[in-house]
Amino acid sequence: MNDHRSQPIDLASPAIWESYWATHIQLPKTYNPAVALDRCIGATVERFLAPDPTRTMLEVGCCPGKWMIYFHQTFGYRVSGIDYLPIGIAYTRQNLALSQVACEELIQADVVDWQTDRRYDVVFSVGFVEHFTDVELVLQSHLDLTTPGGYMLVGWPRFHGLLYRLQAYFDSFSRFQVLPWHNLASMDLAVLRDFAARHPVQVHFLGYIGGWLPTLLKTGDAGRRVKAARDAIVRWRDRRHWLDQLNHPLISDYLFAVFQRPE
Repeated sequence: MNDHRSQPIDLASPAIWESYWATHIQLPKTYNPAVALDRCIGATVERFLAPDPTRTMLEVGCCPGKWMIYFHQTFGYRVSGIDYLPIGIAYTRQNLALSQVACEELIQADVVDWQTDRRYDVVFSVGFVEHFTDVELVLQSHLDLTTPGGYMLVGWPRFHGLLYRLQAYFDSFSRFQVLPWHNLASMDLAVLRDFAARHPVQVHFLGYIGGWLPTLLKTGDAGRRVKAARDAIVRWRDRRHWLDQLNHPLISDYLFAVFQRPE
């Protein structure tokens, strides 16, 4: 499928992901509309997709399969997932079983290298692309896997303004530093605009969602008091649904795109 000249470098090593999943994943992990980011992603997706049990969906960077579960339960899609680490596949398999969701495939592979003739009606990833040095190649891999007439949906965070300053502060005294394993240059709407301009896709949505999203902050080992303060701010934000609609380049912390591949 993919015939790329170079490999995008994953800024987050396998050891980082294994440590993160071991300390941050509590199963079952499912879509939660009480969480601002979840409900904003869900609301955007539901504007453009409709239930159809014949449709197939692939979640790229699927661990722990939360969005596979969402697409199956919300739209009835036949879901698959791809992740490059065995432990990621294991967590996803366990989460699907706890949620009583059957999947068609769980593929352990690097999505850029993966060779397959299969295409999917919906290819979806959130919080994945921004971990690579060459965003273009990773986005291209998503489009390559999308069937003609199918949808490619991608989203990732923006560490800027207050969110960037707070994360940099947490990183300054934490062994678990977050900013270095993100491609900060990718966190610009122009990256998605440029991709859409260079490829034959119909743009259904390309913009900001979620407003201010402190849920994206990771405190690492900054201590209990810092974590408690962060969690209190997140709970405050999640309850203010009106802030979901407050989107502006100076405020919004999440990029999202809905592309459709031509027939």
